[in-house]
Amino acid sequence: MITTQLGRFIYSPNMGTFGFLQVGDWRCATVEREWKNNERNRSCIPVGNYPLRRAVHHISTPDPNDDYDCYEIVDVPDRSAIHIHIAQSILDLLGCVGVGSRHGVLNNHWAVMQARKTYAEFMARMHALERQDGDLWIAIGNVVADGGVLAS
Repeated sequence: MITTQLGRFIYSPNMGTFGFLQVGDWRCATVEREWKNNERNRSCIPVGNYPLRRAVHHISTPDPNDDYDCYEIVDVPDRSAIHIHIAQSILDLLGCVGVGSRHGVLNNHWAVMQARKTYAEFMARMHALERQDGDLWIAIGNVVADGGVLAS
């Protein structure tokens, strides 16, 4: 069952891919890298429906306590370790998804704002869904006129 939707409405070369992530009636802004033919660590995720599972997002610091729980988008062709994690612009991403309260500009880059606060809310909502139904899926597609997501 689809529990989460990622709807894209802006694809901008060199600035990124922007949209929204919806979990139930809650919605936030998203940022991804631009489309580069599904190239590992450089491209946004292909349109489709994918399972989600809990994972650990590893931070590039010497302290393992900096790592944190996240959700991973799995079974994406030719890709792995695609996380929904704390990120504000494409500079923070290697083919993953960042979430924020709204879209904006940060250091001359299109971005999402209030990433940490929004991420905490996203994780709380996902944990609640996981307790109700352990089978989590995400539909990734383009936003259609009624605000829904077209995943093909």
